[in-house]
Amino acid sequence: FRFGSARTVDLAESEPCRKRRNPGRIPNRILNKAPPAVHEGDSLTLRCHSRPGYLAWNPVFYKDNKAIGSPVSGSELHIGRVGVTASGTYRCGKEIDTDRIYIEVFNTYYAEQYISVSELFSYPQIKVRPDQVTEGDHMTITCDTELRPHRETTELQFAFYRNGHNVQGFSLSNQYGVPSAQLEDSGNYTCEVQTPTGSVRKRSNMAHIHIQ
Repeated sequence: FRFGSARTVDLAESEPCRKRRNPGRIPNRILNKAPPAVHEGDSLTLRCHSRPGYLAWNPVFYKDNKAIGSPVSGSELHIGRVGVTASGTYRCGKEIDTDRIYIEVFNTYYAEQYISVSELFSYPQIKVRPDQVTEGDHMTITCDTELRPHRETTELQFAFYRNGHNVQGFSLSNQYGVPSAQLEDSGNYTCEVQTPTGSVRKRSNMAHIHIQ
């Protein structure tokens, strides 16, 4: 399996696989290796790779026992950017010549791997300081979220909304400040967090702020 715009996992180890016909005749021919962590927003490519020295063709990919497609060419199927719902058991199958002499002697072999797609960052929450805002107070609204381990350096952008209207566009600041809060600053606030490319975007629940 290969994923990410700049990361590749080479398949170099054999894992148990299942074949449809002639059980027990020859050892495994499909190679399979667990990928590193996959997070939402990653670009995922599946590769059905067989051992050198055996003719193989007609690769088919499955997710949770449902066919999801065959490569246009070669042995790779590009899934694209994935979300957490892409988690599941992926399987590929190939028809492989098991005789090496008579090409008409072949079996269909399978290899499978469970892939877990983790959240890149948690759903944001609105936090307001001070807890009780009175007219004239300096009000600070924070869009609080947490990046998952091993992705702490991912850049995030934040935007803020009041009553559905944007009050601060996307920027690197996770705070929206009102130097002197007025009654008209009361309303229903939400915030939105996204990656710079917009491949992953999440919005907070609504928080009602009443200026006294």
